[in-house]
Amino acid sequence: MNIGGLARQHQIHGVQPVLPVADVQEAASWFCRTLGFELDFLHGDPPVHGRVKLGDGSGGAPIHIHLSHRPSPMHGGAEIRLHVGHD
Repeated sequence: MNIGGLARQHQIHGVQPVLPVADVQEAASWFCRTLGFELDFLHGDPPVHGRVKLGDGSGGAPIHIHLSHRPSPMHGGAEIRLHVGHD
């Protein structure tokens, strides 16, 4: 696999960390209340996945953080998503 060739064929749109949390809704609320993020979405009832966003793209790419439910955050590893494509 030629990574350099792949990078030339697609645009990298950003990196989005996926954080394991015990309570997705509470974590999203904390990011919004404490750090000024906006709620992008919550999925599930109660939420098992969500995303918060900071910025609107006017000063560079927005920051997205995914929040993924883990009963014990210390036992679940964090992930990083690299978004690539033509658009």
